[in-house]
Amino acid sequence: MRQKQSAEYRVGVGAPVIVMILVVVSLTVLSLLSWISAKFDANYSQRNIDMTTAYYEAAVQVQRSLMELDGQLKAAYQQSGDSETYDQRLAELGMDENRMIVWEIDAESDRSLVAEIYLSEYDQADRQRYELRAHWLRDDYEWPEEETRQIFGA
Repeated sequence: MRQKQSAEYRVGVGAPVIVMILVVVSLTVLSLLSWISAKFDANYSQRNIDMTTAYYEAAVQVQRSLMELDGQLKAAYQQSGDSETYDQRLAELGMDENRMIVWEIDAESDRSLVAEIYLSEYDQADRQRYELRAHWLRDDYEWPEEETRQIFGA
């Protein structure tokens, strides 16, 4: 008798198991990469939230300091009869030779808000007592030109 020859290809148990292992390892690696990316994004978002919160807290502190200083400047003007007395009172409040009062508010993350008040002369103080400018500084970065903005009205 003649045996029937058939071209049967049998795949053994090993090949599907190897393919299954490769699929599981690939999915595991992809899920791990997705988890790492999500964790990084969450940390980055939290850092942005913290920096934004610190920014607004520093701006509020500058406004509060300005409110106190504005009252003191107004009192100095009202209690002064001439420019010399006015300048002496301003010097007591911290005015330097450039007619400025400067203070710095820490805003965390190696950043700070520097507020500068340019004080008006005695004869102009009844109309406008000061001009306020503020700029951000980072302790770990040297700005080629510091970022200066008029952020509050006088």
